[in-house]
Amino acid sequence: MISVEQLIRQSAVLPPRPSAKGWYILKCRVCNDHKKRGGFKFESGTVGYNCFNCKHTANYDESTCMLSDKMVTVLKAYGVPDIEIKRLFLESIKAKKEREAGTATTAPQKPKIVYPEVISLPDHFYKIDENSDETWQVIAVDHLKSRGIDPASYPFYLSTGGSKPETKDWKGRLIIPFFRNGQMIFYQGRDLLDKKPNKYKSSNVTSDAVMYGYDQITQRTDEPLFIVEGFFDAFSLNGVAILGNKFTQTQIDILRTTSRPKIYIPDRFGDGFVAAEQAIDAGWSVSFFDSKYCKDVDDAVKKYGKLFVTKSLIENVKSGAVAKAYVRTLCSKSKSSTAKKTTK
Repeated sequence: MISVEQLIRQSAVLPPRPSAKGWYILKCRVCNDHKKRGGFKFESGTVGYNCFNCKHTANYDESTCMLSDKMVTVLKAYGVPDIEIKRLFLESIKAKKEREAGTATTAPQKPKIVYPEVISLPDHFYKIDENSDETWQVIAVDHLKSRGIDPASYPFYLSTGGSKPETKDWKGRLIIPFFRNGQMIFYQGRDLLDKKPNKYKSSNVTSDAVMYGYDQITQRTDEPLFIVEGFFDAFSLNGVAILGNKFTQTQIDILRTTSRPKIYIPDRFGDGFVAAEQAIDAGWSVSFFDSKYCKDVDDAVKKYGKLFVTKSLIENVKSGAVAKAYVRTLCSKSKSSTAKKTTK
């Protein structure tokens, strides 16, 4: 069921980040003010609205489900569909009757999140040494530097291939471990020569809570949290990687635990719109780094610098219905462009 916060984020064009006091400042559509004197604030299941021009204020608390006339005015003004407002109104009536009858239900419980278990590195993995002249070490270091990554900036590994048939395929891969609270929960290997059937190989972890960037989720800051598909894009932006073109429900639940504004950056060359639409439905924003000269965010950061790319992504933020149309248009253009290249 879509929350009031999600409905507002889908319908109102909010700025990418709140003010220092947590308010998303915008033009008030209740009084159609020409200056940005209205604002929303989302905090612990509550939604607040205030306009310094018309003095209209409204509040909504998910724990009580009480929908005031003032909040209805705000929802209508910002284009929340009538069918959703009617649903909220019926929920409000039901909650009131339950309280009067003494049968009020408790507030919805937060989803129980099962985090990935801590794992260990296999004994056939060994750490990358920038000073080594061993062949795979040189190849791995060159690969990282070609991406603009300092080999010493993260605990990257290689594999000897081990002594068992099932471990042989790890040789020739750049091993990337993922951590949560300083403990390893997952690792994947990237083919360094691009000759293996599968570019990426992952550890045998079945958890749907696996992500790169847990340390970013727990940071206390109002800076936007960038969410992408793969490790290298996430690493270049200090963001989060969901390791695919679709969120799991657990990943969504975990990302909701942070109050940081969330911006998903779809992969334009694939089914990036799938996760993008999930992000929009969750009330988050989407953005692209729109450059025909860069194949992905990692490449853009290497060419233009992290500061420029971050600024560009924030300036191009979209949300709600506008975001869905934007995502589908750009992804379809990218697919068309890719198809033309492959047929030449």
